[in-house]
Amino acid sequence: MDAAFSGEQRANALETTFFLKGDAQVYSQTYRAKQCLGFMAAGARNVQSLELVLRSAEGRVLARSESPSALAYLKHCGTPSEMVFATVRVTDGQGEVLYRAWASDEPRPQALRRMESCAALGSPRPVPLSVGPEPPGQSIEHQLETAGSELGRLGYQAGKLVAFGALRAGQHAANGLLLSRKRCYALVAVGSDEIVDLDLRVFGPTLPLAAAGADVSRSRAARVKLCAEAPARYVVDVSAFQGEGAYAVAALELAEPTPQPGIEGGARIEYAELVARMRARGFKSEVLTSGVVDREEKLQVPLAVEPGSCLAVGALRSTEDPASSSLMLGLTAEDGGLLAMDGPSKEPPLLFHCAAQAERLQAVVGTAQGRGRARFALIVGRETAEGVP
Repeated sequence: MDAAFSGEQRANALETTFFLKGDAQVYSQTYRAKQCLGFMAAGARNVQSLELVLRSAEGRVLARSESPSALAYLKHCGTPSEMVFATVRVTDGQGEVLYRAWASDEPRPQALRRMESCAALGSPRPVPLSVGPEPPGQSIEHQLETAGSELGRLGYQAGKLVAFGALRAGQHAANGLLLSRKRCYALVAVGSDEIVDLDLRVFGPTLPLAAAGADVSRSRAARVKLCAEAPARYVVDVSAFQGEGAYAVAALELAEPTPQPGIEGGARIEYAELVARMRARGFKSEVLTSGVVDREEKLQVPLAVEPGSCLAVGALRSTEDPASSSLMLGLTAEDGGLLAMDGPSKEPPLLFHCAAQAERLQAVVGTAQGRGRARFALIVGRETAEGVP
């Protein structure tokens, strides 16, 4: 493969990456002098088409491949220390993609042919089967509606739009947001199809601004949940880590159940959502007990189940101390046999058990993988006579 570039000064080594349809990879390049560089990507025989986009460090598009093809080439002239980013995305097919940037005034036709031949692995490229246009992704409105429906099942009320706009790759947009005192919220940010990775950060409410929550997971949607202790203005920062396009942010207020002593701060969110999850299954919940579980400790709480009835058992951290460990929850029979276990995950552990005859069980609470200590509350849900709360 290196022979294809004989006589040309290579700016970097050949990169070979396996792509699925829709996958993208970003390659950085820094100019060492005032020069022109060629950027090339070639897909293996099962890659039908790919896209090559060159962006500046600020996210501005410098060049973009024109027609759909498994081979793309771009040229850009830069200045010393200038940094650019080349994004390769497979738009149809899957397989290995070869990428390289090198110093050259113009690409040599021979080099192009050799790279295409190398990428084709010596076989003709198969003719793609036409199955019609690819269905469009969800619109921003549909994404917000879907998120609202999902959060509605956890007790959140219909949201209102608090920010919207457009972002380039790497660009941030900051918007002020006033939240009500003693209320909890879910902030949902979604991006259009062109945005691959959207991040959401929330700062406030006091000065200097401190981080109140963030979601920087690899997704075009992000969520942050928080409780406002006093009327204050927060700053919602939305950024496009990869891709560019439109975005919108909605705020959904949580309809909380009756406050429970000892469940404070952000733990109110987990409690309200746990109660909603039980209510959706026809259980009326109550706080059975609370306490502190230390590292390597397993606390057992006795439970009684009536004949022909079902029981829901959940556990949550009663404070939002970041040093507090996640919880594990188990349910054991009277003879010590394990009946069910849950945790750790993003949601508080929740177990269900139905008994044909009267049973005496033990709810076992511990910290995840024996890490640290945690202050917890144990929630029990029992079926009502009507089967609904």
